Amino acid sequence: MRRRWLVSLCLSVAIWMSGQNVLAAGLDDSDLLNSQDYEKAAALEQELLSMEDGEIAYDKAIKVYTDADVFDDLTTDEIYDAMQQSSYEWKVPIYSGEKTSMISFYKNPELSEESVREIKKGMKDGSLSKDELKKRQEKVGKFAFGIQWLDHHADYIQMTEDALRENGISLNESEIYFFNSQPGFHYFLMALVIYDGEKYVISLDKDIDVRNTATGEMSVIEPGTMFSYDIMILKSTATSTPWLIGVLVAAAAIGGFCALRKMTGKRSGCVQHTQKKL
Repeated sequence: MRRRWLVSLCLSVAIWMSGQNVLAAGLDDSDLLNSQDYEKAAALEQELLSMEDGEIAYDKAIKVYTDADVFDDLTTDEIYDAMQQSSYEWKVPIYSGEKTSMISFYKNPELSEESVREIKKGMKDGSLSKDELKKRQEKVGKFAFGIQWLDHHADYIQMTEDALRENGISLNESEIYFFNSQPGFHYFLMALVIYDGEKYVISLDKDIDVRNTATGEMSVIEPGTMFSYDIMILKSTATSTPWLIGVLVAAAAIGGFCALRKMTGKRSGCVQHTQKKL
């Protein structure tokens, strides 16, 4: 009986630990230095530094889920499930003066049937080498990198921490996950904040355009601003309900920040700021 109880306990612990790669407090999910991916990324360091001058800031890395649609009015558990099934990449800055080379470390994905057909077509017409398919297949699952050149100092960790501080949210009492490639936004990099049962969004690289169709007035939510998750749900469905989106977005903004105000007790200035933007 005791042995059966111990086995049951061990299984429970194992299941709990298996979920910790996604369920994380604060910014733990983006801790590259303590991730199993660190050695794979560091193995490419010499090749990377032969191309780019500067200091690689591994401590400023963020883990970005690249193909999880989280703006479909999902519950928190459904968002966790979407992350578990999503591909991801690590964005790591290299700083050189005021400029940033943003490195994306990623695993080469499986080749789709369409990709294989295109490669075979290129091999047949001579535009690709005869062993191109074999070369591509050997790279599947291995780490590679891409580079985005920015003319400013980009620190997504600091932007996220600043937004949390401005809204009275404790870093250690929240969960933060990073996403991009959201439907309707082309390339939209954002932080999703889960705090005290509520969800909020911080845009990190793009303005979010909002139109109030009751007045026709356009307004902008700027990068680094925290706002209600509901705004993005409503905006992502704007093409199907364009006449309603402006009013709903304004309502979601006010409602979301009123809820935040109740939790923190210091939101009056923030609510006024949000209303002005919207």
